[in-house]
Amino acid sequence: MFDMIQENLSVSLQASRLSRTIKTIGSLAVFLFALLSMTSIARGQADQGAITGLVTDSTGAAVPGADVTLTATQTGLVLQSKTDPSGNYVFSPLKIGVYKITVTAPGFSATTQENIDVQVQERATANIQLKTGASNETVTVTSAPPLLQTESGSTGQVIETKAINDTPLNGRNWVFIAQLAAGVAPANGARGQKGGDFNANGQRAEQNN
Repeated sequence: MFDMIQENLSVSLQASRLSRTIKTIGSLAVFLFALLSMTSIARGQADQGAITGLVTDSTGAAVPGADVTLTATQTGLVLQSKTDPSGNYVFSPLKIGVYKITVTAPGFSATTQENIDVQVQERATANIQLKTGASNETVTVTSAPPLLQTESGSTGQVIETKAINDTPLNGRNWVFIAQLAAGVAPANGARGQKGGDFNANGQRAEQNN
């Protein structure tokens, strides 16, 4: 009888340990999955942008089916696309950097727009107007496209690496430099002064991501 009780107690202890082990493994798996998901999201948003635009002729009419070639001037990366039936094109996602767009279509001279600067999470616009002419003729626009963008209602500011490196920061906490952006103010209380928390355009520090 005593041996049977001991055996049942041993089985019960083993089952309890196994249950705790399974719970620990399950919790660890959930934690690792959440961590990997957050890492994936962070990578996806880290250093990407987009270029979009409308291709038209000299009268302002859309040019569908035009060949659009994107070239990264710093790396030599080349991507190709075509305008849709409304004359629009999109290249997304793109690494931050400087690009040029070349558009060709039958009956028009090839047109190149240079110095398209893509910043973090920016949707740069480069509208191209084609001129009637031979396909072996090339029109090159070296001036940068207008900075005004109408693709998004959001506002933002990119702080260059040089500014971060050259600005004296308390404890080299880069968050403090965000307080220098337009529409940004330090958060109320000691936490904002110590940690660099800030309110952006009326949004509270707790809502910052």
